Amino acid sequence: MMSKKVLFFLMCCAIFTASCSEKKKELTPGERMEAEYKYDKLPDSEKSKIKFLKYEHDFGKVDSKKLQKVRFDFQNIGKSPLILHDVHGYCGCIEASFSKTPIMPGKKGSIIITYDGKGSVIRSFNKEIVVNSNASNKYISLFVKGVNQ
Repeated sequence: MMSKKVLFFLMCCAIFTASCSEKKKELTPGERMEAEYKYDKLPDSEKSKIKFLKYEHDFGKVDSKKLQKVRFDFQNIGKSPLILHDVHGYCGCIEASFSKTPIMPGKKGSIIITYDGKGSVIRSFNKEIVVNSNASNKYISLFVKGVNQ
């Protein structure tokens, strides 16, 4: 009985040790960049293509002391994985969050835009957000607008 417990314990230790010794190779910054941009080198006919359900959102009248959020949904209608390299606005009042993982052909994704009108002296706003990807339509502009109250 005792030998079965000892044998079981030794097997568990061996499995644990083996699984811990299999470390994934860390990519260098150059290797990470190469992996992210490898689909950019494809001809346009083979690239991903991004299509948004809407390209503009009107918040209407907003309380400038409260954050405003909107989700822009999109689909990869191309032939290769879609990678969003960067999504940004041109001022500190816009924050974008998006998936860093590839979106496979036919699959959907989204970008969350947060507008912070706190401290704004401008009543009406119309902000551009640029989406940079590996798609054949590499740069896409999205817009959020509204009126600060």
